[in-house]
Amino acid sequence: MKKVITAIIILLIIGLGWYFRADLLDFYARLAKNLPSVENVALDDLINKIQQTISAPPPLRLTEQAPESILTKAGVLKWTNSQRAANGGLLALTENAKLDAAALAKAAAGDAAANCARTSVQVHGALGQTWEHDSHLYVRRAWQGAAMLGDSRALYYEVARRFAGGAA
Repeated sequence: MKKVITAIIILLIIGLGWYFRADLLDFYARLAKNLPSVENVALDDLINKIQQTISAPPPLRLTEQAPESILTKAGVLKWTNSQRAANGGLLALTENAKLDAAALAKAAAGDAAANCARTSVQVHGALGQTWEHDSHLYVRRAWQGAAMLGDSRALYYEVARRFAGGAA
């Protein structure tokens, strides 16, 4: 029965396409007229419109010994601050060790809470997700803490962004 209904629907669609073929062809002809022609656009103009200036750091592998490495915190901050000054006089970035340490500690604590809660549920099996045991409460608290205060991935990302000078 399904095959018969499918065949009738296909035949109906083909019949409607055949009946309205002139209208469909006219619609697609008008649509094709309104599309911009690729040949009318000069390639150089297109490249100039798309091209953007990208700020790139100096090469990572230096040919000579540099007294200060580029990929240290100080090197990243120095290079970023020079770029910020050159591009509109933005304020210089400074390192905040207390903020980084607090974010890393919070991220580690959140990871530990979630891992402990999940392990507790695994150890207790199905009992861990019932009202007969408190494991489900610990899992929910860990999830709620991550949702309210930021999960560990977001905190690690924020620390990395600050280390990179706000470039992420």
